[in-house]
Amino acid sequence: MSRIEKTEEPPKTSSQMKDEVVERYGDQKKNTHGRFSCSMIVLACLVLFFCFLAWQVAATGLVTLPVFTSLAFENPKPVRVIQAGTPIEQLSESIFRTTLTKRLRASGGVLTDRSIALALPESSLTATLQNELKKTGETNVDATGAQIAVLPNQELELFIPVKTGDHTTDLLMHVSLIADQGLFDLKLLDVRLGSFHAPSVLVASLVQPFVNRELASLNQSLSSYMHVDALTTQDGVLNASGTFTVELKK
Repeated sequence: MSRIEKTEEPPKTSSQMKDEVVERYGDQKKNTHGRFSCSMIVLACLVLFFCFLAWQVAATGLVTLPVFTSLAFENPKPVRVIQAGTPIEQLSESIFRTTLTKRLRASGGVLTDRSIALALPESSLTATLQNELKKTGETNVDATGAQIAVLPNQELELFIPVKTGDHTTDLLMHVSLIADQGLFDLKLLDVRLGSFHAPSVLVASLVQPFVNRELASLNQSLSSYMHVDALTTQDGVLNASGTFTVELKK
């Protein structure tokens, strides 16, 4: 059997040793550079996130942030300024009673025509909104500056000034108005607080309950007299048509 002799590796030359040192150092340098790049990317993402968050907070106008507020915040403006008139509950009751009296006299005490049409000016809607806000006792809301504008295509604009210390930011809401099962129903289309456009989650949790409360007040004023079948709007006036629900005692 032949014998295999183990051969020793020839000693490394200085150039080979130098190449190994350079290669090992290069690998370490690449790893360090890679970790540094990842750290910088994470840091940049965090900076961008906090800048975005600060921008959104400043856009609401609820908090004043240096630099960000001057760039991000701008108060929304209502479509027009509306002076409060006769509240809806007083106006509608007056119209209902006047209409009923005329028809009963004309028909000998029998209500043969139950149709009813009601024209509600935005000044009356504004007065009711202001009264309801005053009832809440909320000190951060400027009830006297609140208003409702009636727009075409069955749309309303609600404008409510909100006080934050010495600063005021405005809440502007656009809602669509429909008749549903004899009552008014609203759907929020757009909500702005200052320059901040509220996302749907925030709208559902904070703004929608307020709108529902105001809607309940409006429905309470009308439902005891009429069943709302249809709604139309024109600039400044909300028109509701339906039937009388009152029962006359013989």
